[in-house]
Amino acid sequence: MVDLHCHILPEIDESTQSLSDSIRLLSLEKENGVSKIVFTPHFNFEKNHLEEFLEKRKDSYARLISSFPNTELEFSFVLSAEVAFSPKVLFNYQKLLVGNTHYLLLELPLSYFPDLINDVVFRLISNGIIPIICHVDRYRYFFQNPLLLFHLVNLGAIIQVNASPIVHDSKVRRFVSFLDRHNLFHCIASDTHSVVQRPPEIKNAYMYLRQLIGEEKTEKTKSNAELIFQGRNIRAEKPTIPVHVLTKWI
Repeated sequence: MVDLHCHILPEIDESTQSLSDSIRLLSLEKENGVSKIVFTPHFNFEKNHLEEFLEKRKDSYARLISSFPNTELEFSFVLSAEVAFSPKVLFNYQKLLVGNTHYLLLELPLSYFPDLINDVVFRLISNGIIPIICHVDRYRYFFQNPLLLFHLVNLGAIIQVNASPIVHDSKVRRFVSFLDRHNLFHCIASDTHSVVQRPPEIKNAYMYLRQLIGEEKTEKTKSNAELIFQGRNIRAEKPTIPVHVLTKWI
């Protein structure tokens, strides 16, 4: 399986891992059946210098890889970033993509829905870049008004939900079920930050997904993550969202 979004690289962002903690997280990923991982440390155009970030990411990755002769972990890795939303992304996305693909992991503000997001998503897609809106389960405004999410998906954005809330939060499970019914949900990822804080739980999340949306759709969700990892286009159904359920999904 694929984990498209995680914070496992050692000593690079606020969820700093020691090298031993990073190896432990990789062991947990392996226990979850994950063999392909996209490393996505946080990047913020307002706080970070791009070239310094890329150098720090390179060094962190090299430290992790250099420890592998003493481990039995077998993975395929890709470097990327969880990019905080900013219009500046339109001019500086090339080195922040998921490896050599045309996918970009985009984090929105937690407390408010940004006014320019639809325009930025439209322009990214016009340039051949597909934004993956990460951890939509963390944005209250999508729960309150799923029409906001509908517009992003209708433009061509991909929607990612975190694994742990699917396992532990019944409200998130109901929301995911709603999103799936209206083709507003495409993939899951761990977004793991530490062994304690949001540990990898992809295996259990897929178990819950099977109960929520069925075996066929769950397998499609797995396939979507694989296709993204390979840089191939996923086959996403056009979103539909009845107006009368916009604020009554629960």
